[in-house]
Amino acid sequence: MIEELGAGGMATVYRARDRELRRDVAIKVLFPHLCRNREVVARFQREARAAAGLDHPHILRVFDVGGGGEAGGDPPYIVLELVRGPNLAGIVEGGALVAELAASCGVALASALAHAHKAGVIHRDIKPANLLVAEGGRLVLADFGVARVAEDDSSLVTRTGALLGTPAFMSPEQATGGDLDARSDLYSVGATLYQLATGSLPVSGNAARAVSAIVAGEVVPPLRRNPAMGKELAQLIERLMAVERDARSASAAELEAELRAVALPIGDPDALLAELFADREACEKRVVPLVVASSVARASAALEEGNTARALALCDRALALDPRCDEANAIVESIGARRMWKRVAMVVAVLVVLGGAGYAAWAMWPSSEVQKMAVAPVVVVDAAVPVAVEMADAAPPRETEKQATGDGQQATGDGRPKKRTVTEATPPAPEPDAAPAVDKEPEKILDATVTVEMDTWCDLSVDGASAGRITKSKSVTLRPGTHRIACANNQLGTWKQEVALAAGEKKTVKGTLVPSFAVTVRLAGGTEVLIDRQKVGNGGTRQLKRGSHRIEVVRLGKVVDSAWVDLSKACTLVDRPAIACR
Repeated sequence: MIEELGAGGMATVYRARDRELRRDVAIKVLFPHLCRNREVVARFQREARAAAGLDHPHILRVFDVGGGGEAGGDPPYIVLELVRGPNLAGIVEGGALVAELAASCGVALASALAHAHKAGVIHRDIKPANLLVAEGGRLVLADFGVARVAEDDSSLVTRTGALLGTPAFMSPEQATGGDLDARSDLYSVGATLYQLATGSLPVSGNAARAVSAIVAGEVVPPLRRNPAMGKELAQLIERLMAVERDARSASAAELEAELRAVALPIGDPDALLAELFADREACEKRVVPLVVASSVARASAALEEGNTARALALCDRALALDPRCDEANAIVESIGARRMWKRVAMVVAVLVVLGGAGYAAWAMWPSSEVQKMAVAPVVVVDAAVPVAVEMADAAPPRETEKQATGDGQQATGDGRPKKRTVTEATPPAPEPDAAPAVDKEPEKILDATVTVEMDTWCDLSVDGASAGRITKSKSVTLRPGTHRIACANNQLGTWKQEVALAAGEKKTVKGTLVPSFAVTVRLAGGTEVLIDRQKVGNGGTRQLKRGSHRIEVVRLGKVVDSAWVDLSKACTLVDRPAIACR
């Protein structure tokens, strides 16, 4: 025995030396006061029996088991593979992982569970703290302390109804003491991926409140917490965390394939994990541009296939990771233009079918209804004139019809004048000395322009009419007066404002949808920090918005440490043992 490494709910873990095999190992020793409880000893030995029968690269290896005999002998113990790296709970403290990296962790976990489930072992305590980083970046599943072997009816939970496991990661059936199967572990995988991809627990509060939320399915959608994670992983997490187990993935093997598909566009999951655990900051700097490029490429392909919804979703993710991505902005703008012309084409088609009646209906529509037919609501009095001009041959004005039915026209059988069709109507020839008619120039109306600037993408509307999507800012030409402007983001809500515009006025309004929160600086190795190049003194506070921020620790006027940190809620920024927000 060399040193104590830590303690869990029922045992202490030591680092020890195997003299015969000449290697360091970990020894888990049951607490002395629990050695007198036969049920606890049986469960502790069951952990060893369950894990010892599993041989998989992503499952912590068991070398030996012993103790628990007669009084005066050794206490129950298990000899395990020694893992010197951190667990995923510590890694996620640095903020949410990029979705492909979180999915790579899920691939290793699902692979381990597929092997365990095939052997009839249900883990029942899947969570980031039980996923350890071994040498070479190999992720291993540990702590089968509440595992249940399918053929073992001596489970403590089964016999006593005791609640074992961690509430925030429990399936609804486990939280209520119901029967468990492999899909209960898959729920916990979904909860683990939720925390890895969002940086937040799926449910919070005390155990009773957490259990209540789990059973009711009251979990904030992961995409709302982190829009940069993308819909693919978010939808998979939501399916895994379904209250009804039949709605989840059918097996861990199936889940492994689904998660591998999320990660593979960026790289092999095992290689990505080795890179992530070697240097997270460098790994994410390399991976994020690849994710943006992949999202844009797939958005372009989706657009060519006519799937604009998928193209927009992929562009949304690219812009969440890189708001300055010109390619994604261009695709979003092109989709807006396509939708506008499609609506205009539909209007023209309707008018062609309706003929003169269509023109009359168009001309009699209120201007507010005319505005709703276009994506960009340019509110001018004669908004329908360009279309009406094209339709003039099919629907002449009433004066022409009157000329076609005047005196001297051929009468019908009942004495009434015969009304000519539009194609028969001909204007009267002008008198020889008459001056050519001059159309009176309509009175010009000076339009106003409003530019809307937002801190994230959203769908703009003016007076209830769609005006397209904003990625950074958008200008709209409007009629003078007061207008209702709104911009909606399905994850963050809707921003609204009334704007009064004078004739010819150009006005800029700024809106915000991304909530801000307070970050307090507590440094051990510096006197101040630069947050996105702006100084904040030690002990100071700054309001920030969710996203990735550049943090630089300064001591004696020099930058001594720096990192990119993902921030999503109020926290305290520290620099020991590493730059992080807790």
